[in-house]
Amino acid sequence: MAAPTPTTYERQVGHYGFSIWSGLWAGTGEFTATALVDVSGLGGGYSNGVKLLQMRMQTTSGISALLEFDATANQFIAKSSIGNVDDIHIDFRDNTDHGLVKTAAGSTGDIVLTTLSAASADEVTIYLWWYAN
Repeated sequence: MAAPTPTTYERQVGHYGFSIWSGLWAGTGEFTATALVDVSGLGGGYSNGVKLLQMRMQTTSGISALLEFDATANQFIAKSSIGNVDDIHIDFRDNTDHGLVKTAAGSTGDIVLTTLSAASADEVTIYLWWYAN
């Protein structure tokens, strides 16, 4: 079976944006490096990439979800491991760059999702607060 059709929402005002991505599985099927924030589609001519300000990820216990910046070798952002049912909330604004920035070679700047071990009734919901440059 195929991965679910996710429910999404994205709002951008100037440089700042907010994205929600939520998928509920009715069977099996995975997402592999699926863009949650597609830099080439951002408004205002901001296409160099995004600085991730905050993220929140909620998963059920049977699925793993991995967030990365898309690059030649994808750059790790966060992972919810199989068995985790706690929300993962990271505020990157306290970093020296006042957010998490892409540094990997060949990076498009997109933020991508990969899932593993999906089964019926698994669910992933991701909230991203970002700044486009």
